[in-house]
Amino acid sequence: MHFRLRSNLTLFGLIALVGLAPVASLGSSCCAGGSGQSVCVLPPELNYQFGFSTAYKNSSGDFDPFGGYLARPAGTSDRTLTHQIGAAFRLSEDIQFGFTAPLVTRSVQLASRGETATGLGDPLLEFHYTVLEDLAFIRYQPRVSLYGGTRLPMGKSVYESTDALGVTEFGDGLAVAHAGVTVSKTYYPFKLAGDIAYLVPFTRNVAQMRGTDVNVPYTFKTGNRVQLSEGATYLLSNHWSAGVGLKQTWQAETQKEGSPVDASAGRLATS
Repeated sequence: MHFRLRSNLTLFGLIALVGLAPVASLGSSCCAGGSGQSVCVLPPELNYQFGFSTAYKNSSGDFDPFGGYLARPAGTSDRTLTHQIGAAFRLSEDIQFGFTAPLVTRSVQLASRGETATGLGDPLLEFHYTVLEDLAFIRYQPRVSLYGGTRLPMGKSVYESTDALGVTEFGDGLAVAHAGVTVSKTYYPFKLAGDIAYLVPFTRNVAQMRGTDVNVPYTFKTGNRVQLSEGATYLLSNHWSAGVGLKQTWQAETQKEGSPVDASAGRLATS
């Protein structure tokens, strides 16, 4: 197994807009970094929460399913606007359930031809179990939570799309199971958080891509991933906070028919 730095993907303007209901705590768990894979994670004093986030991405190329980078010619672009709507509900004192549903708008420009489409992406289901609570009177005791869940391949992907430009591809086409640990601690007015997760994509049988039959059908599995995220949040009031986060992802080699695909491993860092 080896890893290679991927430096060709350009990300612009990450926007995080979070709406909460009810809003009653000093800094929601939807802080920058360290809150699992879902949009909403409940702080101790809430029994339910609704939220949303918005992200904008402008890429100068694509990674094919095998991990190879395909640069786009000059004058072309691929812009994606993703709105994620989520909710979390407390099932018991220590256990909560959350889900996230993405709505994706893609705009692809190829020379004089341009297309835009909107559709649902891959929804996420997630459970959290709180091991330790963040207690203000215990200086070095953080909040520690274990979580696990699955991303379901319900969005149209390269395997179902018949669009040559790929503008109607809103999902990855692969179910992905994940498990992780979140650690956070509040030193008012600051909140520090960290998260580590292990993601395992399921194997898929591939017979068609973008409406074209492949020469020989095959089994395909994207490499397992390790994801780290770190964040710091400044609590402005009972209702507002500002934060910054970093995220790093390492991916193992992709496999085709059980054999590794050369140069398909990689590392991606975002902020």
